[in-house]
Amino acid sequence: MRKQILFYVLKYKGEYKQIKRAIERNEEWENVECDENYVTILDDEYPKEFFELDEPPYLFFYRGNLELLKKEKVSVIGSRECSKFANQTCFEFITKLKKDVVIVSGMAKGIDAIAHLNAISLQRFCIGVIGCGCDIFYPKENKDLYEEVINHHLLIS
Repeated sequence: MRKQILFYVLKYKGEYKQIKRAIERNEEWENVECDENYVTILDDEYPKEFFELDEPPYLFFYRGNLELLKKEKVSVIGSRECSKFANQTCFEFITKLKKDVVIVSGMAKGIDAIAHLNAISLQRFCIGVIGCGCDIFYPKENKDLYEEVINHHLLIS
């Protein structure tokens, strides 16, 4: 069933309702090759928090340390155009968390990237969440951050 879900996710480009309908109808599918690591909704590694969503993803792609999903996490979100005060507040917030709490944020410029950079500078772990493929660095100026997250933390798409 893992390969079947992968096929539907790729065929329907992640469109939840179309994937759901294909699964319910047991639509025809074929085996596809995928070079990326992925977790399906049926896998033991699938985060229990995702089941709380109205439309939990049937599959997500990842690069990095999947074990980080098992740790306690806190999300940091904010403006793409943030102030020095926001940057300092983000840093102070992260310093006050327990050391084993994983920071989760997007990979956009602004507070998202700052949260990851602060976590890394404080020797904490982080999870980057993106809405495109794991091979796409957006924004381009965050390429080094992406590589750090992929190599020492976790990136999920």
